Amino acid sequence: MWWQDKVSVFDFDDSGIGLPIQDLGISLSYLPPGEPRTILLDGYRDIAPLPEHREGDLEILIAQRKIQLVNYIAGSQNPAHRAYLPHVLADARDAVARIL
Repeated sequence: MWWQDKVSVFDFDDSGIGLPIQDLGISLSYLPPGEPRTILLDGYRDIAPLPEHREGDLEILIAQRKIQLVNYIAGSQNPAHRAYLPHVLADARDAVARIL
């Protein structure tokens, strides 16, 4: 995906494990709210309709992924990963606040 004249790569490592809408939630969780997410969703819709889901499901799945990332980083022994903990905690807190 191109964004602000830079190439962004999507990691589909977890794709196909859960519901199709969950795959989108995972991808969206790495993008900031607003235009970047809209661009991804619009591009998806150019190819196929969004997978069946209820209103609000995507925000819940985004928050879920961010919480999983906090769990991973909090348990990591890698100091470079642990340095991101304050950032991912704030990100997860914001994501949860959006669904409450």
